[in-house]
Amino acid sequence: MSEDTEATAGTPAAADGATQERTWSDDARAAAAKRRKIVIGVLVGVIVVALGLIVWLQTRPDPDPVVLPPVPGPTVTGPTPTSTIAPVERDKSTELLAAIPDTVLRWSVTGQTVLDPGELAAVLNPDGVPVEAYELTYTDGENELTLGASLWRSPEQAATAAGNVQQAGETVRDEDVLVGGEVVGHVTVRDFAGDVPSQGVVWTNGSVLFTVTAPPGMGLPFYDAFGM
Repeated sequence: MSEDTEATAGTPAAADGATQERTWSDDARAAAAKRRKIVIGVLVGVIVVALGLIVWLQTRPDPDPVVLPPVPGPTVTGPTPTSTIAPVERDKSTELLAAIPDTVLRWSVTGQTVLDPGELAAVLNPDGVPVEAYELTYTDGENELTLGASLWRSPEQAATAAGNVQQAGETVRDEDVLVGGEVVGHVTVRDFAGDVPSQGVVWTNGSVLFTVTAPPGMGLPFYDAFGM
């Protein structure tokens, strides 16, 4: 075979190789174009989501305000009122008289009177006569209140006498009197209207009966601070 024949025979082989190279190049360009489309699609998706988030943030309703519970502050109490008036000298020869305080809050004793036990019994308890009975006057310099104190022969007699004390006003307090967690008597506090408004307190502690007639709103704090 001649050289010309060999050259002619090899020509198709060279042409096939060029065709294959062109095919690979076309495939690479197609793959690159596909990747660009994917990237562009992802970017468009991200932009759409971001725009949607911005719109939602700008148009959403304001959340309800959070209301925090109030923080309790310290309880501030004023000083306990004390009397500026010197109590009078008085008889303290019995155990009951010695136990009655000379001052209660801003109140001081300014007078003490011995009551007739028989007369008191006729009014409060005809079935019994108190051993001793007194009336004391307290003042704060502007107002006066009256304390009645009587010692009866039994807690039952004292309770009966307490029940006969005339009180027809509006009840403010009505409860047992406790000492060391034990019931030792009963207390009733009432407000009285009328020409001369007042507050009355009646309570028993064992065989002792106490009564208080005070200006409006002053009988209850006197009782709470009395200590008997």
